[in-house]
Amino acid sequence: STQSTGSGVGGEMDGISVLVVSDVICPWCLLGIRRITAAARHLKVPISLSFGPWQLAPTLPASGISKQASYLAKFKRSRDPTSAVERMAAAMSQLFRAEGLEYSLDGEIGNTWDAHRLSSWILDKHGPEAQAQFMEHLFLQYQLEGLSPGVHANLLTCAQEVGHLDIERAAAVLADATAYEGNVREGIEFAKRELGVTGDHQVMPPIEQHC
Repeated sequence: STQSTGSGVGGEMDGISVLVVSDVICPWCLLGIRRITAAARHLKVPISLSFGPWQLAPTLPASGISKQASYLAKFKRSRDPTSAVERMAAAMSQLFRAEGLEYSLDGEIGNTWDAHRLSSWILDKHGPEAQAQFMEHLFLQYQLEGLSPGVHANLLTCAQEVGHLDIERAAAVLADATAYEGNVREGIEFAKRELGVTGDHQVMPPIEQHC
């Protein structure tokens, strides 16, 4: 669930819980996560993140395609798609460097449906902290290293980085296309229906319950 916490003794905030509706192929999502966690540290406010699914490009193949080719297709209506992609990459690189990260347009992009299924399993079986660690590794793996989030081996590498997950069970979840499929569909529908998510990066106020 996602909920805001009450005040502690003397009116100090105990902490905040944040539902992050995101897709790992979105660079803005990683920047937003980094900034909100940095702000919480600065204010010395405990923060708990949980992740809800969203797909920015649901028609992408799981096998992946070139990230650069994908962005060229996205900007195909521009007068000069190549220049548009270069400007976008330069702007993202500057923003990422401000967060101590190196953005990369190299590598592949792939369908994120299975990534969301595995993320849902981790949240269900291991809780939001483990899920947040998995998603952090997944974002960095894709945005910095260019490894496709549609490749099961890449997802399992991120699961291993968490350190205490049952990797055999994680692999079984990925192998069963029906496992946590309903959770992903319901999460996306919830984001549309209750939060008004449309695909652009947005900041939502806390809500009382996410069913």
